[in-house]
Amino acid sequence: MAVLSKYNLEEYQYGVHVRKGRQLYMKSEKNIYFGQWITSRNDEIIIVEMSENIARREAEFYLEVNHHDYIVRTFASVSNVLNLTIFIQEYAPQGDLAGYLMDNPNKFTLPSFAEIFLQIADAMSHIASKRIVHGDLGCRNVLVFRVDETQLKNNLVKLTDFGLSRWIDQEVPDEDESIIPIRYCAPEILRTNRHSDYSEKSDVYSLGVLIWEALSNSEIPYSSVSDDRQVKTMKLNNEQLKRPHVCNGELWSLINKCWQTNPKDRPDFERIKRELSKLDVSSNELDLSSAEIYE
Repeated sequence: MAVLSKYNLEEYQYGVHVRKGRQLYMKSEKNIYFGQWITSRNDEIIIVEMSENIARREAEFYLEVNHHDYIVRTFASVSNVLNLTIFIQEYAPQGDLAGYLMDNPNKFTLPSFAEIFLQIADAMSHIASKRIVHGDLGCRNVLVFRVDETQLKNNLVKLTDFGLSRWIDQEVPDEDESIIPIRYCAPEILRTNRHSDYSEKSDVYSLGVLIWEALSNSEIPYSSVSDDRQVKTMKLNNEQLKRPHVCNGELWSLINKCWQTNPKDRPDFERIKRELSKLDVSSNELDLSSAEIYE
């Protein structure tokens, strides 16, 4: 892919530097496999194979924000004659945050959650500084690398999946046909889906939903409603999600700031980072072992 040449990404070969293992994920134009180095490198890796159609929407974003501490790392590409863009990326041993929370519903304390949210907000601040809108924030697109309840800073998550990302300064062709994550996206996108509706503040709204989702043991937003069209109507009528049982007052206030109807009234990611850093998570009012999700 010619556009990737400016990033000076190293290029390797199958059977010489790396081999492809069993399949982890399959989509019509994107497949993910376990990978293994043949050389002396020992990083745990995955192989991401994208058609040129998918790569045009996704590959450049990975490289534009590569090397950030809380964004998945792309190590290299793999040469091929199949018109594919193939990336070698780091492997997250704990999977994605949505799956991890479903399998370990009582694992995180509020201080751990606060550290995870701070890391995600830091990644999003970096993405926003590049004039990029992620467009698909949710626990499914956060990878879990380390979990440590004894040393909070040793917890590590990283953001991934730029399939719905866009440059703020570049119009997206065929915009009306774009896939919209209805349960996570900002109401202004649901209302008109214009390119001008996508901004740092629309991603901020989605971060509020992601935080709600994580605190609700990875419950799908508006899970009691099966029809996405009804969810869209509810959101446009400002019917918001209920406060999770494990959410303290300060964090709930921050979530609601992210959900302000007017994007201008929402905080930016730098302010969210400051608020998360000052969050009082020492309260004994929280009981993460409770089976009750909502107040």
